[in-house]
Amino acid sequence: MSLPPLLDLQGTTIELLETPPEWPRGDDWVDERLLKEHLPAVAEQIAILLDHLMEVSTERKTAADWLLEARAWASTGEWMRALIAYEYALDSSGDRQAPDIWYLRGLTLMQQQQFDAAVESFDYARRSRALGGRVSYASGVALMTLGRPQDALDSFDRVIRGDGYHVDARAGRARALAELGRFDEALDEYERVLRLAPANAARVLNNRGNVLVRLNRLEPALASYRRALEIDPDLVEPGVNVGNIFLLVGQREQALTAFQEALHSRDDLPLLHVNVAVALIELGRHQEAIAVCDRALERERGHARA
Repeated sequence: MSLPPLLDLQGTTIELLETPPEWPRGDDWVDERLLKEHLPAVAEQIAILLDHLMEVSTERKTAADWLLEARAWASTGEWMRALIAYEYALDSSGDRQAPDIWYLRGLTLMQQQQFDAAVESFDYARRSRALGGRVSYASGVALMTLGRPQDALDSFDRVIRGDGYHVDARAGRARALAELGRFDEALDEYERVLRLAPANAARVLNNRGNVLVRLNRLEPALASYRRALEIDPDLVEPGVNVGNIFLLVGQREQALTAFQEALHSRDDLPLLHVNVAVALIELGRHQEAIAVCDRALERERGHARA
């Protein structure tokens, strides 16, 4: 789970959890968990393919061989081996094939948390018009992760100019606008995203609620978080943010209940224990708060806020 910067509200540091736009995956590689849990035959075929490709000498491999090997490594989560194979593929590829390789290389660099290099790779991939939308979207996600919301906004806008119904790009655009402090525009964009019926509607509603909080519209924000929980009761962020709203308006018991409910579904997250401790401190129940912080420290030794 990705945790955003802290937001200081009412003198107490609590969390408004936001989720970045989903990383592009689609058909670009096979999900490793899916392979292991549901498609063992496919996993076996990939292993056979890799054994075959490893037997072929480097000198005899074509760009297509290297590309096939890179995607096979990526499908099993071997990102560094995939990157090496993509480099070989680029060395032996022609101008027409290179943009596809640069794009897949960029996605793999994102998995390695090398976002600057990923953006550079996407810039090379953009030479192919056929890849334009996918490349610009992936570049926008990487730029958001790098903390460059204006550049990310430009990338998402390029996608939307070509496909106004690209729901993920519009969600990314909304997030970038929020990061730039353009909350009214971000809210309008989230409304457009919801009208497009996104697959991750609960997360969109959570982030919409966060924008409403920034606009000091707490009642609609609370309704947005609650709607998110109705859609996906297991999603942690809106439950935490319900607690944040109650804490903001001084309803400490309700805040504690909301934080405890969120903690029940994700007991492994130290941050959620800390939110419970914040509510307990607000209620003057200091010994209980200390015990909760101790449990947070058991899960992550040295957790600064705990």
